[in-house]
Amino acid sequence: MSNTDEKAQISSGILEVLAKESKSLTIQKEGISLEFSPQSLINQEIKDELKENIVGIEIGIKEIPAEERAKILAQAEIGQGNNFFDVGGRIFELSMEVVLNNSQASTGEISNQFGDPVAVTIDLSDAKIAEEDISKLTGIRYEKNENDLIVAIKLGGVYNPDTKKFTFYTDKFSMYGVLKSQELKQVNLKIGEKIIKVNEVVKHIDVAPAIINNRTMVPLRVVAEGLGTEVEWISSNKTVNIKIKDQSLNMVIGKTIPGIDSPPVLTNNRVLVPIRYISESLGAHVMWFSSTQSVHIVL
Repeated sequence: MSNTDEKAQISSGILEVLAKESKSLTIQKEGISLEFSPQSLINQEIKDELKENIVGIEIGIKEIPAEERAKILAQAEIGQGNNFFDVGGRIFELSMEVVLNNSQASTGEISNQFGDPVAVTIDLSDAKIAEEDISKLTGIRYEKNENDLIVAIKLGGVYNPDTKKFTFYTDKFSMYGVLKSQELKQVNLKIGEKIIKVNEVVKHIDVAPAIINNRTMVPLRVVAEGLGTEVEWISSNKTVNIKIKDQSLNMVIGKTIPGIDSPPVLTNNRVLVPIRYISESLGAHVMWFSSTQSVHIVL
């Protein structure tokens, strides 16, 4: 994409080729690039639309002007006691729409969800990045909460000091930028592997994440402690107590948690819990990569 273009159209023919040959797609604009895996673009909804002979999809990339950027940061209370700090990077608004035969774009969930998370790379050459702040950088999704207020969602990511670019993943489109977070924890794990990464530090675990009854189950203690929480196991009644700052959460092996249909299970003396529990109870952001059967957790 050029500096002035804001949308890139991908024809249905290209989408079909990408799906058939399992190829990724990269879209670039000054200051930002997006990398879609085959699973990112070709989710079930797109497959269904392709049957109707759609024209294609449009990927929109718009840089937010400085004045509007300042308003977004102010509304999200960046630098106002919420442990987020501005590093001077840009904010981009990303969108995806399906273009129908009548040249009108469809609306709804299909324009905001992906089969696999999309890699977003933002150029931070013009940002103010101190060496001691590199490990605190995180991709941010700006979105409105139930009270119609803009909030900043941490997505984690990795900074390349050679290229001065920061890469993170997102599972839906909104507005994005990069901030510094004083409290940043990232955990990466993969189904069937007894290795976990906590803030890029590799650790070995004795029970691997697993898919049980079509639910992704992860070892609670190593994940929770990696996110900075305390875990207590009470063997007499098979109860786990998790302490998160001033909160205390309890769960019992074999009993479902309110709002979550899969109960914790005990495997080789290790408690496995549904990944959804991590996101909803610990307040973490969780992304599932179906292509690699891996999980990225950020708190």
